[in-house]
Formats: sequence, C-alpha cells, structure tokens
Amino acid sequence: MAIGLTSAGLGNKPLRAQSPGPQFDGVGISLPVRGVAPAGFTLTAYHGDLTRFGSLPLRMVIRPTGPTFPDDRQLSVRIGFPPWSVLPTSRAANYEFTVNLSASQTVFDQVYYLPKWFLGGSPQLSVWEAGQPLAGYGSEFESGSGVAYSRFDVSSAETDWVASAEGRFGWIAEPGSVAARSARSATDIEDLRMLMGSLAPDLFGFSLLASEESRLGLFREFGELVGLSYFTIEELASDWRGFEQCHVWVCRWSTLKAIEESRPEAAAALRRHLVCGGTLWLLETPEPDAVAAHFGTRIRPEEPAETEPRSGEELAVDIDAGVVSAMESLESEANILPLHPDTGEIRFPMPSFRPMGVRSSSGGSYSDGPLRPHRLLADRLMRTYIGEVFDDTSVVRRWVERAEGELFESDFSVLPVGFGRVVTCRREEALPGSFSQWQAMRMLTGVGSSGVLRDGVDPIVGDTRFWNWTIPGVAQPPIYSFLLLLTLFAVLVGPVAYGKLNRIGRAYLMFLVAPLLAALTTVALFTYGLLADGLGTQVRVREVTWLGGDAQDAARYCRATYFAGLRPADGLRFPTNARVVPYPLTNYRNWRNLFGNDNAALGTVRIDEDETVLRGGFFPSRQQCQFVSHRPLESADGVKWESDEIDSGVTARMRNGLGHSLRDITVRDEAGDYWSVEDLAAGATASAQRIEPEVAQTRLGELYTRQMPIAPISIGRDTQGNANLDLILMLGATFPYRQSLSPARAGTAEGEVEWWLRTHLQTRSRLPIAMFIAIADVSSDSIAVPKARQVDSIHYVIGELR
Repeated sequence: MAIGLTSAGLGNKPLRAQSPGPQFDGVGISLPVRGVAPAGFTLTAYHGDLTRFGSLPLRMVIRPTGPTFPDDRQLSVRIGFPPWSVLPTSRAANYEFTVNLSASQTVFDQVYYLPKWFLGGSPQLSVWEAGQPLAGYGSEFESGSGVAYSRFDVSSAETDWVASAEGRFGWIAEPGSVAARSARSATDIEDLRMLMGSLAPDLFGFSLLASEESRLGLFREFGELVGLSYFTIEELASDWRGFEQCHVWVCRWSTLKAIEESRPEAAAALRRHLVCGGTLWLLETPEPDAVAAHFGTRIRPEEPAETEPRSGEELAVDIDAGVVSAMESLESEANILPLHPDTGEIRFPMPSFRPMGVRSSSGGSYSDGPLRPHRLLADRLMRTYIGEVFDDTSVVRRWVERAEGELFESDFSVLPVGFGRVVTCRREEALPGSFSQWQAMRMLTGVGSSGVLRDGVDPIVGDTRFWNWTIPGVAQPPIYSFLLLLTLFAVLVGPVAYGKLNRIGRAYLMFLVAPLLAALTTVALFTYGLLADGLGTQVRVREVTWLGGDAQDAARYCRATYFAGLRPADGLRFPTNARVVPYPLTNYRNWRNLFGNDNAALGTVRIDEDETVLRGGFFPSRQQCQFVSHRPLESADGVKWESDEIDSGVTARMRNGLGHSLRDITVRDEAGDYWSVEDLAAGATASAQRIEPEVAQTRLGELYTRQMPIAPISIGRDTQGNANLDLILMLGATFPYRQSLSPARAGTAEGEVEWWLRTHLQTRSRLPIAMFIAIADVSSDSIAVPKARQVDSIHYVIGELR
C-alpha cells in the first residue's frame, strides 16, 4: 500500500514543532501546512533519532480547533520513507496506523514505536480519512530532520551503524531534577563528567573536563556524541519499547524507589525492558540479597572460579589508545576485573591524557579503531577546539587520579533478571564516581551494552549465521529430479520422436515436436519445483519462555524462519508489544552494495492496537525469511515447587500453573539436587523423582541436541559474505567486549538467550540453583502465519522455582 501525499502538502512549508523530550530529536511537524484551513483539528508529530535502527518513537498530538472534538472520527496516519533516503535502499518501509478520536475528547496524545530496520531516512507524513487524503495534511518533516547517505562517502553510514548497535546509555536523574534542556546552571544537572569520559576516553584530553562549572555545557555539546542521554523521572516512557532507546539505564537505588512510587507505569515498563534483555546499572545499593529480594528473584550468580590476581605486566595496556586493550579474557566463570596482585583492589590503567589534536606515531586514537564508534565526537573536538588546545592536561590527570579511591570486587554484583541483568555498585558516593568504577561496570555488563550482541542479530547487513536456523530441504533446486526430467526430454526428442517421425517420412515435423516437448519439459520442471516445496507456508520455530520467581515476570524469545510457495495475502502478524528484528541473509560485499536503484518501499507495516502486520516484500514467495523477537508476558503463572522432609528422605511435588502442558522437566532445587518430571499437564500436580547429577547432565545435553542451531552441510563459500561487514564479530573484538567475554563466547557470535542454552545445557550441562527447564508445544502467538505448518521446531520453558 503506497503512502499518499497531497500536492498541496508538498508545496507548502509545515510549521515547526517544539521537542517534547530527550527521546525525540527536537525537530517536528505541525499540520495543516501554512495557508490551509484546519479540517477540525491540528496535528503535531515528533520522531526520534533517524540515524538509528530499532524502535523509532513517533509522538502524535492531535488537538481540536474548538474546545473538544464534535464527533467521533477515524483517521489513518501514514509515514513513508523514500528508498533514496535510507540504507540499505532495499529496506525502505511505509507505516500505517489508525487514530480514533472520540467526541468530547480534548486532546489525543500517544507515542507509537515504528520497527525501523534501516539507517537514516527522510520521513513523509500524510493523514487520510474515509480512504481519501486530507488537503493540507501531508508533508515532509521539517528540513534538517531527514538523513540520507552518499555512496561516495560511506563513513557516516558506518558510524551510524555502530552507534545504533552499542554503547547508548540513559541516565535517570534523581527526583526533583529539571530536564537537561531546561537547565540554566551547572548545579541543575548531576555530574556525569567521569561517566562521559569513561564512555569516550578522547574527552580525557580535553582540559575543560576537569572543570565542574563546565559540566552542563560539556553534556549539552558532547552527551549525545558519547552515547549518553539525560532523563528526568517525568520524561521516562510508560511503554517498555521506549526504554529500547538506550542499551543501559543508569540511576541511584533511591531514584529507582522514587520511580516505583511516583511513576509505577514507568517502573513496570523498565521492568519489562529488563526481562526482555535490557541492562540497568544501580548505584549506591544495599547488599545483593536486598536487591535480589526487591526484584523478586532467588537466582544468585554462582561463585567465580578462583584465579590468581594478575601482575602489572599481565595488565599491560595500550595507554596511547586510552582504553584497556590487552587484558586477557578468561573463561566465563573466571574473574574478569583487573586486581592488584598485593591489595586485591580493582584498578584499571589510566586513560591517555594526550591533549586534543596530538596524535601518536601510530595514529592510535580510540576513535580511529576499526569501528570508529566516536568518530563524530573526534571530528567535533578537532574542528572546534584545535585552536584552543591546552598542552598541559595535568589538571585532568590529577582530577581523575584523585577520584580513584579504593575499589574492590565486593563493591559490585550482577543480578540476572529474565533475559537481562542488573549491575550494582555499593559505593556510597558513586557519582561522579571514578574511572575504574565505570570501567568495572562496563566489564561486568558484557553484551548488555550492545543490542546487536545481546540479540545476536544485525538487521542492516546480516550475517551467515542466518543458515543456522533454516527449514531443511526447501528453496533448493531438486537436482536429481531435474536431471531425470532432462534425461527423459533428451530421450523423447532424440531416439523416440525423431526415430518415429523419420520412419514414417515426416522428419520435418521435428521443427514442431521439439519446441513442444521443450515447452512441456519446462512446465514440468517449474511445476515440480513448485509442488516439491508446497504452496502453503512452513515455519521453523526456536522459542524460549522465561518465567520469573516471586515477582511473576515472564518474557518470550522467538527465532522463526518462514517459507511459502505462495506468500499469504495477510502477511506476517506479530504482537504489537514485541520487539521484532528481521534476520537478513547477508549478500553485501562492501558498503556500496547497500546502495541500490530501488524506486519503491519494500512493504507496509500496519500497526494496530494488538498486532503489527508486515505486508509486501517482507515475506516474498519461495524465499526463507527469518525474524527474532522478544516480548514481555503479562501475569504469567509459573511452576510451584513443594518439598517435604520425611524419615526416608525428601519428597517433592511440582504444580503446573501454566495454560499448557510441560514435558521432559529437569529441576535443580535450592539445595542443588536434581529432580525430574516426565509429563505435567496444565493445572496438574505430579511427584518428582530425584536423579543423579550425571543423569541430569545427560538429560540437559539431550535437550539441546534435540534441535541444535547448525548450518546445513550444503552451505558453500558463496554464502559466506564479507567478514569485514560482520558487525557482531567485529564488536566482539573491541573494548569492552573482548575483555569481558570469554573467547568461546566472542567466537560463537550468538545472542544472549542462545548462549545461555548452549552454556547450561551443552557446555556445562548444569542448571543454576532453584531453576527448572522443560519442553512445551510452540505457542500459537509465536507463529506470524497462523496456518503455517511447523517443521523441526522446539519450545524451551525456563524458570525460577516459586
């Protein structure tokens, strides 16, 4: 469905709207355009950062021209992204959603989240009613809001690609704070200078960083460039997808309590963000047990393997690069923080304090790395301050070193919450903090500070791990069948037809018979190839449901591959509250391949209250298409575990509070003992049988190998793509991921959920304390085509015991 824009709308300049908050980029649009009388209402819209991929927030504010809307009205709002303005150009999309205005309503104010799987874009908006565009209600957004790339300069596209994928932090200010855009003095905002420097060490060569009076100006100029946003409690989203704008959220423990008291809907949204894979840094927290009790979980991280503190030589770093670059990563259970060999203190090597504009002989600036995550920051510093360089940066060095203090492992903890994590710091004065404090929290966060590493999917370029979860035997040429048909054709044309016609003296008829047989053979080949894969839709699902403990949180992960002989007209249907990411099969050899000659959008995304529908090229016929999704589950009942001590030992029972049956259940109780239950119907209670750890290991390993994500043997070199465009592998080789991830974790490039399954079911074959795992039928709402036939699918149910 095309996005329609009226000629009147394109010919007039829209009114500029003011930005409503930090998640929007400050440029909006007001309709109708100048010179056109309102059709009973005015519309103001704001969009988020167009350079990023992911959930794009779009705020719509509609006000009546009178005190209220006189009648009920149903409007259709359409957003279009021209292919020339996005990258890849083949991924441009149109969006459509319905706005219902009620009589006597004074204002309509709602935020929509558009699933955006491309970089850049110059959006065009139009309003329709009763199937017709409203005059004056169609226009591009304000000039300057759009982003387009040039095939002759791909560096800006690469920078946006990496900035979307990792390192976006959101600071939540304490109660009573003013918005950063409204602050008038340095004391109006909290001191984030040390955090900013830790995120982008280039700033440590900028002498003004040590000036407390400059913190407001520094944040306004460099905050977004280093990936840091500033939110007051009032500015937090009430939808969990609003928290997807940042990879890591940071606040004090007291601030979290204030959010729960004054903005319970925002606290619930933050909680859903966590269980779906998000990360929260909490400062000035109580003991870990109190934090775990607050989040309603009994899971504790297991004790790390004992390791000797590493010597200063082992902690040698490239100081000139300003980051830890040579700290060797140990196995996943080992200590990854640099400990002083004598005192056991955590101490990261200090960053480079090289004045801005001074380069090393190797040109080794942090911003000059292979992924250049802060290229824009470096460009701004060099362009703006090259003439005001302070050759003596000792004031910055003294400020950073004075803030270090004593820091120990016991000051930090990592608490898993669903698919996400909470990283805590118990230092009493954690703000502004120290360089080592912030670096330690980054190390402990692991993949949590990168949405791409967390999900294991790059929606822009993709990678060859697409083949790890495909439907076997479809979309492949039936070679032997085709050879048989071609051999039959050769026999019919040669010995049979020619011989027969030659004997009856009519060999000239071969000019008619040969083309006819060739046409019939071609039709037979096409028909066989079509029917061999079927005309219906097939799906292969890898689903993981996580059930929380006492807090009754729940979340669902799904990786599904679809194939249709003839694509369904209804498209693909996903729950609207899900974060859906397409898993493209890489076919790009370099960045310039992302520029095409596409003249139309790939398809239309229809956003309704309960579901999001993808139509058009999002699901082409006879091609395997793959999607990864996360979504929170509401009010999910869990599994109740009861045990009694009797003279002969311990007996245990399990009650299934879910709406579906479970099978092949393995439980590890709080004492560390393993139990099994073979089948447990919905709402039923069954006795558990104690099993030996060796038996449990065999059961867990079999659960993983039952449906392993592995590429077919037939995948050859021509499908391997370009390793220089494999964002996941490249991120895994950069700071802080190469130091905080084990070599095995970084090498697999799997998402967090898949890595959990591999680690606990196959590698270690050991469940965490007070958890269970089971198999269930695939959920119907995880299949985007309701009538699709399932192939080699599996559904893991993982949860805490209640």
